[in-house]
Amino acid sequence: MSIFALVYRSAPIFVCSLAEYLIQIDHLLATARRHNAEVSITGALLFNEDWFVQYLEGTEDAVREIFARIAADPRHEGVEVLFEGFTTERRFPEWSMAFVGDADEIRKRFSQSPLADRDVKMHGHEVVKFVMALLDDAV
Repeated sequence: MSIFALVYRSAPIFVCSLAEYLIQIDHLLATARRHNAEVSITGALLFNEDWFVQYLEGTEDAVREIFARIAADPRHEGVEVLFEGFTTERRFPEWSMAFVGDADEIRKRFSQSPLADRDVKMHGHEVVKFVMALLDDAV
């Protein structure tokens, strides 16, 4: 069975303190994990104060439906799809939504990555490999 994957990045919009925003992200993750498990979506969310990058995988219809809701969320802007396509297997079969964002070293590496620069374009699988490397470092 083919798995559809989509990776996007966006910039957070802060209308509160960073600490309050992180509480919102905790709630968002809890909701996403419950809902994603129900519709068989797996993936990962990376966050620092400047960027979100999220990897979603599942059926194409389910991923596109969730992404449409995510893209409309007012807590971020500049939503840009970095990769979309089919793979033969899930990269995050155990994670309804993994999260990277708490470890200082991971945040630093993410902040200094090409993903954090709007003028630099990583190509499809480069984005996926980078996301996977960050998650491997975090686990």
